[in-house]
Amino acid sequence: MAPVAVADPLPSDLDSLWAAAHESVRAEHGLLGAVLNEATPAILTEQELTLAFPTTAAFHKRKAEDSANRAILIEALRRLTGRHYRLEFELREDLPSDTASGAPPSEEQIMERLMEELDAEELPEDWLQQQKGGD
Repeated sequence: MAPVAVADPLPSDLDSLWAAAHESVRAEHGLLGAVLNEATPAILTEQELTLAFPTTAAFHKRKAEDSANRAILIEALRRLTGRHYRLEFELREDLPSDTASGAPPSEEQIMERLMEELDAEELPEDWLQQQKGGD
């Protein structure tokens, strides 16, 4: 029996599809995955996925809209669903943001987030010297 197409998927379908697509992109393209951390799936139809970004994440929205990044996300969705989705991106005021408090993140918060999102680790201060064969 062929799968039945759903015009208005349940919110849980949207959330689970987005979680799987985001994880797939993050695994292969760490920087794009980090950009998409700000995205919230808003609308899913048979042919289109709309991702919303908080108004404070306009830069992330522009990066996601980039044709190469858009193609990566479309391909991840195709692998997961077998469908070719059109992507729409929008800014929304009603979405939470990491900068919702109004205060910019500290350098330590930025480094923690980058290390987490890029699966990086901090090197000891003398690492470069050790690599060069120094003391």
